[in-house]
Amino acid sequence: MEVTPLADGCLRVCLQQDGFESCCVVSSYHLVESKRPQLERANLRRASNALGLARDPNHSAL
Repeated sequence: MEVTPLADGCLRVCLQQDGFESCCVVSSYHLVESKRPQLERANLRRASNALGLARDPNHSAL
């Protein structure tokens, strides 16, 4: 994960996986690791969309 301090004191947190990148903003360093699962799911959704795997009601949500 890449953490970049912002001018307002918040942190931009980005996770790159398999050519996809998802980012979020947190208010302090203690929240950075807790965002990893959320960013991983976001990358998985982006990969799924890129492959044309639309949400199917017969399959579990990502």
